Amino acid sequence: MRKKLIIITYFLLFISSCSKPTISIYYKWKEIQNNDYGMITIKASNKNLQIDSDSAICKWLTASFKISNELDSSIKVINTTIWLPQDTIQSKNKLCLLIPPALANTAIMYPIAVKLIKKNVPVVFLSYHGVKNDLMEDYDIDYGIKEIYDGVLILREIPKLLNYDTSVIVIYGVSLGGIVALNIAANSPNVKAIVLEAMPYNVDKASKRVLGKSISELKMRIDIKNIEDYQPKSSIKKIDNQTHILALWSLRDKYIDKDDIDSLIHLFNKNMKKFDYHLINKEIHHLRYVYPLSKTEYDSLNNIIVDFIHKNLFN
Repeated sequence: MRKKLIIITYFLLFISSCSKPTISIYYKWKEIQNNDYGMITIKASNKNLQIDSDSAICKWLTASFKISNELDSSIKVINTTIWLPQDTIQSKNKLCLLIPPALANTAIMYPIAVKLIKKNVPVVFLSYHGVKNDLMEDYDIDYGIKEIYDGVLILREIPKLLNYDTSVIVIYGVSLGGIVALNIAANSPNVKAIVLEAMPYNVDKASKRVLGKSISELKMRIDIKNIEDYQPKSSIKKIDNQTHILALWSLRDKYIDKDDIDSLIHLFNKNMKKFDYHLINKEIHHLRYVYPLSKTEYDSLNNIIVDFIHKNLFN
């Protein structure tokens, strides 16, 4: 009987090893370095419109995570920036992960981050590999694939770094960052809500419109066979259907057409119990560059996003 049990156990282990592993299996943290720059004043303005700069006082932290890949024994470093509001008691256990659009550095998210800090929302920024003037500039550009792994690990480890007992998380992704956000949420616990701004329905189609080549045609460090698992129509099914989704699109977006928007709305209505969306009738891709929005429109849409994030974190 004991021999039979051992054989069954080894068989189950063999089967589990052959199944598709989750992201968390791949990496182990080796070392965390934390720099605390104290309380500073952050000023953020938008260059594309004469919008008065906003400012907030926050605690600025940087964290470097040295990790090893269990599959090939390689080691890499993930760098991230964390802003903490002054009221650390009220904001404890809360976190908002901000993901910029493709090929943009995290500074593009500073105006919205300042608004969140003023609402006592701690923020952490996810950088794209290979983007100049940002934390991950020593890496080759991979158009958002590897950042899924980074985001999962950051959401797992940052709460520990901040001595959170539990965590309530909202992820906010813009354009390609929205697709990255969905995939991170599919592999992370405690994600209560997601904001998706200008997220495409098909990453290959959007890539061809933006870059002239599809993801499959670009030379990237990924297994192209898995690209369909990365698409929203696949990743949304892996997310808890109680997760609250807020989506924003422009009806005159040159990268995302009306059929794509309709497909995404249908997809979210079918799979999620809490889904809200806003459609903007402007020739614009995402809101981070503002133009051609007026200051009133820009502020109104940003307030919708900030209020949504705050409500889901604090209620």
